[in-house]
This record gives sequence, structure tokens and C-alpha cells, in this order.
Amino acid sequence: AVPNDVGIFINDGAGNVAIGAPLASAANVIAGNRVGIAIETSARNITIQGNRIGLDLSGRQVLPNTEDGISIVAGGRDVIIGGPAAADANQITGNGNAIVIDGEATANITIQGNVIGLTLIGAEPLGNASGISVLREQVISNPRCPGTSCQCEYGAHADLEPPREPLDK
Repeated sequence: AVPNDVGIFINDGAGNVAIGAPLASAANVIAGNRVGIAIETSARNITIQGNRIGLDLSGRQVLPNTEDGISIVAGGRDVIIGGPAAADANQITGNGNAIVIDGEATANITIQGNVIGLTLIGAEPLGNASGISVLREQVISNPRCPGTSCQCEYGAHADLEPPREPLDK
């Protein structure tokens, strides 16, 4: 099969979009593309929850998005990736970069409670080339990524919470 350039592309002011939901039956497999999810050009109010990004549905086999799992650039705003409940978590593993955030108008990005760089049950590292890369002054909150895989560059702020117990999905 020939991969897509972008698995899911949201731009030009699109808003109020939900990708996945906090239910195992609503999980999307977003894998095998150059970029899994791209949010750009004034897209706003986007929620990404309960997805397998860079893996198969079992959450144990890598099917990488070769560049980025999630890319938020050029004015993407008000984006929630994951959430406070275990069922909200996305599994973002095996990609070039798990999450990249860039762009002067990109703002209000919340990253919370995701499993980044591990198998679904959190027992085995599968990795991304980088975890979370914030390339401007955006604020992210509560990413979950093991070890040193969270990168925040150019004065960005990250509030890290201790890892959750592994998921049983």
C-alpha cells in the first residue's frame, strides 16, 4: 500500500473537531503516513483523544508516521491532546516526532495524560525520534513521556506530571 502524505488534515479555520473519543471502540489507528494528524492555519477547538498514532490497533506493533505523529503549526489554536482520565489518553509511539508545536499564532495547546513512546500497557518502550517538541513560546501542560523524551526549546514552558499507571485498554 502507498502511504498518505497526511492521515488527517485540519486547516483553514475549521473548528469544533473531535478525532477519536475516550472509548476503546472509538479509537482511530492513524499510522503509516508522513504526518499522522496536521492542524494548521487557524484551525481551532480540536480534541484528540483515545487514538493509536504510529501503532496498530493492538498498541503493540509500530506502524510509524515517518515525520510527525501530531503537528500543530501556523496558527492552530485551542487544541486538547489527551485529557485527565485514563480513557482520554492517546498512544503516540513509533513516529519521527510524537508531537511538534510551532508557529507564532499557534496557542492554547494542552497535552495531558498521553502514553508517549511505550506500548499500550506501558511495559515496553517503542520510542519516537523525539517526544514533544515545542518550538515557540506556547504553553503545554501535563505531558506524560518517559525519561528525557520531552523537548521544549526556545523558552517554551512545560508542566510535567508523574507518569500514570499503565493503561488497560
